[in-house]
Formats: sequence, structure tokens, C-alpha cells
Amino acid sequence: MRENMEITGFTMQNSQLQQCLQTLHNQIITGNCLIAELYRLSLNTPFDFLNFQTSRFSKLLIDFSYFENRASFDKFTEQTEEGRQLEEKFFASFTAFLNSFARFIDQLYTFLADFIDFSREYVDYWRELFTRFKCLDELEILSAQLLHILGLLLLLFDFKFPAVIRERIFVALYRLRMDFEASKLEILVNICRNRREPFEFCLAYVSYF
Repeated sequence: MRENMEITGFTMQNSQLQQCLQTLHNQIITGNCLIAELYRLSLNTPFDFLNFQTSRFSKLLIDFSYFENRASFDKFTEQTEEGRQLEEKFFASFTAFLNSFARFIDQLYTFLADFIDFSREYVDYWRELFTRFKCLDELEILSAQLLHILGLLLLLFDFKFPAVIRERIFVALYRLRMDFEASKLEILVNICRNRREPFEFCLAYVSYF
């Protein structure tokens, strides 16, 4: 009977291990796809966002100060003929790009949230595995790969879309959609904002949800 219990316990552990490995595989694939999409987006970013000072839409390409002075900005776009015409041309020109950027940050948000959930779910199980089994090369390798991909993705996001650019893209996207949940908006603002501290501080916000 004791042997049967040990076999059952091993089978359950093996099943959990396989599930853990499959989750790691899936997240690695997702991370690589996000890196590829990040490169594609960076190559297709409209010139106006890259050189917003000289753009004819410079009055609309505002950074995160928008959230502190929204009423004044909206007054320009809603109550002046210049603002209305400029905004109409702006979204006619850039909605396709903004929708692509929206899909990317939605997927980035989901990827980060799934990573946090996965880490929480398996943290105790990992401790048990590493104390009972001596040969977990695949689990260790995949875990290291996922961490590498996550770090690379965040670094590339910083490099391909510097804060002065991504803030303006995000504000334009927010004004196009304005349908973000409050908690999600807070996370995305923390990821996209101009900051001095490293990305780990942004992830600290994700871990609360």
C-alpha cells in the first residue's frame, strides 16, 4: 500500500512537472513573438512620433503631462476649429499604427501578469522539486530562458521606444480608446512612463494584481 501511495505521489508530481514545463514553453514562445512584434513596430513607427518637435501634429503629441492638464488639452481639440481639424487628420493618419501598438501593449501586459501568476503558483512546488530531484536540467534551462526573454523584451522596449516617444504614443492611444480598466491603466502608465528607476519597480506594481 505504501508503494502504491509513493507511485501515486510520483505520478502527481510528474504531472505537475509536465504542466510546469508546458507553461514555460508557452511563455517562451509568447515572449519571442513579442520581441519580433516590437522590432516590427519600431520599424513602422510614424516619423511624427519620432520627431514630434517638427511634426505638424506637435500640438497633439503630448507626453504624460496630459493626465495632469487634460481639461486644457481637450478644450483645444474640442472647442477650437484648429484643434478639431488637426485631431481628425491625426487619427486618420495614425489609427492603424496606434491599434498595432495597442495590441502589443495588451499582449505585453498579459505576458507580465501571466509571468507573475506562474511564479506565484509554482514557487512552493519548485522548492519541493529541487529538494527531491537531482536532475531537472530542462526546468532550469527553460526558467533561465524565460527570464532572459523577459529582461530582453523590457530592455528592447526601452531602447526601441525611448520614454519621450512611448509616452506620446501611449497618450495618443489612450485618447483614441479610453477604455482601459483603472488597474491596467496604472500598470501600463508605470511601464511606459519616463523613469529613472529600473523596470523591476514597474513589475512590483504588476505583482499586486
